[in-house]
Amino acid sequence: LNNSESGLFSGANLTLQSDNPVNGDANFASGGNFRLEKLDGSLGDLISFNNSVILSQGNVRLGSFEGASLRILILIL
Repeated sequence: LNNSESGLFSGANLTLQSDNPVNGDANFASGGNFRLEKLDGSLGDLISFNNSVILSQGNVRLGSFEGASLRILILIL
């Protein structure tokens, strides 16, 4: 996930699980809700030192963010 041209895309909900912060400069797109969570189900953290983008058609849930910038775009249909 260390390439700003890469990404994770889902036509439905997208959930990333990790006990450690997700570290990546990728773009994330979900056709539903987007969520970062730890293995116990609590909200997880995102680290991105470049410009990550989260594009979602639903809710966006994450713990903390560390990095240069984060764009969150919500599509309302």
